[in-house]
Amino acid sequence: MIVEPYYKTAVALGKPVFLQVEVSAGDREAFYRQTIETCRKLNAPLYRLDRLGVERFSFASERWLREEADGLSFSLAEILPQIETLQGIFIVEFAEHEDPSNALLALRLRRLNGHKLLVFLTEPGEILNIPYLREKLFREDFPGPDLFEIADIGRRCGLKKFPFRFKNIVKAARGLDRETTEQLFTHLSTLPIEDEEALARVHAFKAKYILKNADILEYQVVSQNPLVFGFSALQKWAELRMEEILQGRCQKGVLLCGIPGTGKTSAATLLAYRHRLPLVKLHLGLLKSPYQGEAESRFRKALKMIDRLGPCIVLADEYDKTLAAMGQNPGVDGGVGSSLLSLWLEWLEKPKDTLVVATSNSLDLSGPEQRRLQPFFVDYPDLETTKAILWTRVVKEEIEVDIEDVFALANKMAHLFTGDHIKRTVKRAALRAKTKGLKPCLKDLLWAYEKELDQAISFHIQHLHLQEEALRLGLPKA
Repeated sequence: MIVEPYYKTAVALGKPVFLQVEVSAGDREAFYRQTIETCRKLNAPLYRLDRLGVERFSFASERWLREEADGLSFSLAEILPQIETLQGIFIVEFAEHEDPSNALLALRLRRLNGHKLLVFLTEPGEILNIPYLREKLFREDFPGPDLFEIADIGRRCGLKKFPFRFKNIVKAARGLDRETTEQLFTHLSTLPIEDEEALARVHAFKAKYILKNADILEYQVVSQNPLVFGFSALQKWAELRMEEILQGRCQKGVLLCGIPGTGKTSAATLLAYRHRLPLVKLHLGLLKSPYQGEAESRFRKALKMIDRLGPCIVLADEYDKTLAAMGQNPGVDGGVGSSLLSLWLEWLEKPKDTLVVATSNSLDLSGPEQRRLQPFFVDYPDLETTKAILWTRVVKEEIEVDIEDVFALANKMAHLFTGDHIKRTVKRAALRAKTKGLKPCLKDLLWAYEKELDQAISFHIQHLHLQEEALRLGLPKA
């Protein structure tokens, strides 16, 4: 019961208390049901304030009664005098940060007295721009449905038709709001589909829902082996801590440092597959916005969405070019970068059931955010890893070549070609043969190797500088 302790505080103090509750649109009905039950229990009057005036909830008729209904549109500042003589819980329905009369609003908020609880309902991540409330406002999140509630919604919607996948469907729906969950489950129950298809539809629907509600997030389920080789130290590190991570007792993530093409992003995909967790990509580069406060609001909303999606793997790609860079140049963007970095640091400090995998092309570990992440240096593939990558790609591209010849070429590539260069070599060989209408063979593979060699050497020089710095810092290899 979110509002109960705050209303009791208002009664005990005999003066107004202000509370912001961040709740998704699809969970508002559940919030109202909970608040009505709380008011019934406490024998407290319940009111709702919107742009049409004031409504009072009638416990006798179980409906809202309009106190003021002359068809006009009000600001909150204009409505406040109407509630000065009233006591109880007041739900503020419209976004006050859009109200132009903040000075008048602050004056009238200051004049309020008596035991009142004003509850401002906002979307997750939304910021209330009311100076008077800045130090007085309490904040709470109204949680989405837990697994038990999701399962109950599923049973009510007739999902018992999927007996073998019901548990997995319930888990897959975690992170959706109540209204959306009910709509999805009702739709699924009417379709003549198999268990596996039902689960796939839930994940596809969830990916669209997350993109719509937090546009800098991308949701992905890694159901097939991504065939990522290496990263034995990183995998061992994750294995030892995964139980703590899933219980929300682990506060750290990892920072993978290395030149482009060494497979840092693929490592997150590998971890998601190995631990059967969804992969949530956090596109930090999309946070830039010309509007004051919009980037912070979108970032807050994305982080809260991630909290609802857990347990999961969170990939923050090219971290050094986004958040880390923003924090190092606070004067360039009017302080937006510093604000985003503060939100990130605060979020990293909280125990959560997510593993953060951030990637960086540099080894600058001076920022406070980098010190909260366990750094790993991503080295070039060794001989065995090079053999595995090269042979897997050769088979995929259907290149006619003996395994001995592939391993001989791998000896030349090992410690010189990144995983990306190895893949591009095979791709280039296959493309060359196919444009001639021929079957790709060893000759094409050797030709592609020679074509890729110059760029591989150029990248290798950069890598050697990073490797030297990593040794100096004592970074473990991933």
